[in-house]
Amino acid sequence: MGELTKAIATVGRGVTKAKALTPEVARDAMTVILEGKADPFELGAFLVAMRIKEETAEELTAFVAAAGPFLAKVPGPAPGLAVPSYAGKRQTYPALLASACLLAACGVRVGLHGHATPVGRMALADVLAALGIDAQGGPEAAAGQLERAGVAYVGIEAFFPVMHRMLELRHQMGLRSCFHTMARLINPYGAVDQMVGISHERTFDKFAHACHALGYRRVVAFRGLEGEAEPNPLTPTEGLLLGPDGTVSPFPIDPPALGIPKSGRAELMVADPAAGAALVREVLAGKGPEIAREAAALGAAVGLYGAGVVADLEAGLARARQALGAGEGLEVLTRWAA
Repeated sequence: MGELTKAIATVGRGVTKAKALTPEVARDAMTVILEGKADPFELGAFLVAMRIKEETAEELTAFVAAAGPFLAKVPGPAPGLAVPSYAGKRQTYPALLASACLLAACGVRVGLHGHATPVGRMALADVLAALGIDAQGGPEAAAGQLERAGVAYVGIEAFFPVMHRMLELRHQMGLRSCFHTMARLINPYGAVDQMVGISHERTFDKFAHACHALGYRRVVAFRGLEGEAEPNPLTPTEGLLLGPDGTVSPFPIDPPALGIPKSGRAELMVADPAAGAALVREVLAGKGPEIAREAAALGAAVGLYGAGVVADLEAGLARARQALGAGEGLEVLTRWAA
């Protein structure tokens, strides 16, 4: 029998008979995969079975705990906020980059991490390259960016190559896997607060409980624009807040109630990474469509709240708009690209 046989026998019994893995079996199975010892056929069977069954919070916790020894950490002091970026964008500009610069301008250091080749989408790394920022460097380069600008990006290709290979299997399998959720839980920066965009609302609750078990202090998670860590400025969005005591509470984001004017999606759309980079620059210079500026400020407001800096989103939005109007975010971008 193969290394994953026990795990497959547990999770591969169909929707009604499949059982959750014990933490020990889950940890052992993930270790086998990350060590490269899994038979390719068994690996495929395991991932498909897990996709059908769906992971539990306990399985996710065990998977991510097993992954810890395999990833390279960003050295130096941890940033105030970790933000994963694994969905990529199909149509809209990466407001997350502008939000991250505003957060750094407001005193919250931000550690971004992501995947350079999401299926059929524009990656954050593509736009960073168009902005003249090194998106290919490893943890040491990210540490330098944090020190220089208060914001950094490191690709999973550099800090966790085996996880990158697992994510790339989506090109062959045509399906997301447990690795796509794991990627949003791993922590190359050691930050205890996190802002996360999640595509599937059914993932929210178990994701939050896994975050608590893994040692995160505060996490804001929401159904982000195109699945990214960007609150949608066009319509109310539901999410959750994980507090330091492990309490999970609703986290609604209501743009109209926050004074964000009604607008259309067209003013957020870009055709390619160069256009995305150009709009990020425009926004941070206080130019471009109003809704694009508001999208950046709203993302920063959520991050400020997630990091515990402000008491509510109204206060966060006011601080972000102030930094945007003063050009402080553009100064951060200039240092980041230096």
